[in-house]
Amino acid sequence: MQDCDHMFGEQYLYTSCTGKCVNSPCPLRNVPRYEVCQDQYPDRVGTLVNNEYLAFFTRSHGDVFINRYFVCDNKIKCIDYSKVCDLVDDCGDKSDELNCTNHFQCTKSGHFIPKTKKCDGSFNCIDLSDECNESCKKEILQSGVLKGLAWFMGFSAIIANLIIMIKSLYTLQRSKNSVVLVNKSLVILISLGDFLVGCYLVIIAIYDGLVYKDTYCERQMGWLTSTECSVIGVLSTVGAQVSLFSMTVLSFIRVYFISNSKKIPGKVTWIKSLQVLAGVVTLVLISIIIAIVPILDELEDFFVNGVTHA
Repeated sequence: MQDCDHMFGEQYLYTSCTGKCVNSPCPLRNVPRYEVCQDQYPDRVGTLVNNEYLAFFTRSHGDVFINRYFVCDNKIKCIDYSKVCDLVDDCGDKSDELNCTNHFQCTKSGHFIPKTKKCDGSFNCIDLSDECNESCKKEILQSGVLKGLAWFMGFSAIIANLIIMIKSLYTLQRSKNSVVLVNKSLVILISLGDFLVGCYLVIIAIYDGLVYKDTYCERQMGWLTSTECSVIGVLSTVGAQVSLFSMTVLSFIRVYFISNSKKIPGKVTWIKSLQVLAGVVTLVLISIIIAIVPILDELEDFFVNGVTHA
């Protein structure tokens, strides 16, 4: 016994009808009686089968006669065994394909595709039914765990980092030396980056659970190419880059101050404040550029064939 879902045509027919397939029944149902398909094969000969009915044969070559015909349900057309279960509606009423297990039938068009192409990650049906079905339906967030984590972590990041930024801004205004000024500025930047990532998670959760729900699979191409998706992707990238750059700079600065621990920190001046502000703005601008450049039409081919965020 074997799996016959990868076979087609005559091979599938003979293997299934000889009982060698695991879950593929023989698709032959109608007996090629003498009275069927008369217009298609007028030069036929008849023979009595089991003293029960008259079957028709046709001349193949010489004195060889064959009876390898599949009778369509409409009884008007008969086709050769090689055309049965070959993914093509040769009968016109789909009766040569409907009882086969080697295919998937597209919902709206009715076309047949190999069963192996169902849920393979590529759309083969115009109506997308080979990928958007109960077996392999797609969502932005595929599991309940991811959905729950997106809501929880998103709101937690937003609330926690908002509190940190407010407190740090209050401390920043009262800072009296350059060390505190720089540290608090970078802490605010880190919190800002994590805040943006939290916003990204919540927005994705909203689109997944409230906007698209069960229709994402059919609408995913529109989503992936939409301005909204690009903006959300830029938001997450900016947040991640701001947080990463700020932590890196903060680490270097702390190493510097540890190495020069005997040096007395300078007082906060307008010049020092402007220098810190310039550094903060530079980090944010670099993060924005890194996020935007790959999705620009003029430059995206230098990075990847297409960029999607979801």
